[in-house]
Amino acid sequence: MSGVLMVDNRGFNYFMVNVLYSLVSGLIYPSFPLYLRMSGLNVEFTSYALTSMNIAGFASSIMWGRVINRPENRRIAVLIGTIGGGLGYLTLAYIKGTLTIIAALVVLSIIAGGIYPTVMTLISETGGVEHMGYFWAGGSIGYAITTSFAGYVLEHMGIRPLFIISAIIYVSSAAILLNIVNYSTHRKPSDHATPLNTNDESFTLSLSALYIVSVFILLFIDAVKNLYMPMFYVYEANVNMAYATATLSVEAFLEVPFIVMFVQLIRRNKADSWTALSLSLALGSLYLVANALLVRGTLSAFAAMASYSLVWASYSVSSSMIAPLISRGNRGLAYGIYNSVFPLANIIAPLCMGYSIASLGYRLSLILLSAVALVIALIAFLSRPLRSRINKAVVNSP
Repeated sequence: MSGVLMVDNRGFNYFMVNVLYSLVSGLIYPSFPLYLRMSGLNVEFTSYALTSMNIAGFASSIMWGRVINRPENRRIAVLIGTIGGGLGYLTLAYIKGTLTIIAALVVLSIIAGGIYPTVMTLISETGGVEHMGYFWAGGSIGYAITTSFAGYVLEHMGIRPLFIISAIIYVSSAAILLNIVNYSTHRKPSDHATPLNTNDESFTLSLSALYIVSVFILLFIDAVKNLYMPMFYVYEANVNMAYATATLSVEAFLEVPFIVMFVQLIRRNKADSWTALSLSLALGSLYLVANALLVRGTLSAFAAMASYSLVWASYSVSSSMIAPLISRGNRGLAYGIYNSVFPLANIIAPLCMGYSIASLGYRLSLILLSAVALVIALIAFLSRPLRSRINKAVVNSP
């Protein structure tokens, strides 16, 4: 493979589908907490509302993972997710009442919960590290585009336009997703990614526990970054609302070259997925400390947020380690569980951070979370026996 990522048709489809869905994430994810605060809800109630939506996302991701273990069900998951998601967002644009909107978003989380597990399962079956890199790079670009103007639209026009744009994107994504499913249906699954064979039960349990805890902590930090950093910048650091959400846009654009860099390092065997995961935890800890100690205005907010690009880039490519560890017949469920960690982190993060911020303030809460991330980073980095055995499996996969 050359030093530049070359995108074939499959890679382009994986890239574009995450561009589209991350356009929606960039519109809704950081804006909705601000919308709730603008509606007069305090930080504790806002946290409870976000938690209720993520409970639905957690359950639906695992449910859809079981469904898409069977290849014949994947088209159904895609159609329900895209058409149902589009109709759901269109409905949200025209219903009134904050509690009604929260309830509708809970239902929408269930309807659209099968899209990401389906796509990631198909990548694991027909692609490899490069294609997973395309997928995550698309996510960074999509998120960067819409977070650049979501705060401005919310502040001046309200949340309805954001819901309408999201509805259009969901429906328009159906064609790309169906093309991905059709390709997978007519192609024999890749023989490159084979499960790691081991009879060492303690190794398997230790690996699974450490990996899940690491991913959870990283996604907890990611939830804090998306849900609480814009509020922190607006209400604590005196940053304009439009600039507060725009920091997420700048950060997401910066993720793309770093994702490319980590993909190249892994493919050339100069790094591995487990090291990337450990590095991501350490960088996440530094990111939290930088925000707590340094952010005092707009420029420092942009600089601190920009550093998160390294955190997400190193984390995202580490997801390529899943395929060599899981048999093909269980990858749908595996990626369903993997994607369920994100809403799980978003269930717990609002509860913990809402209480912590109310009790200790933003800055001390960020420092405490950074300490937890640093401890897990050290444990992961020092787990050399696990890392060496994973490396052999991942190096032998695509």
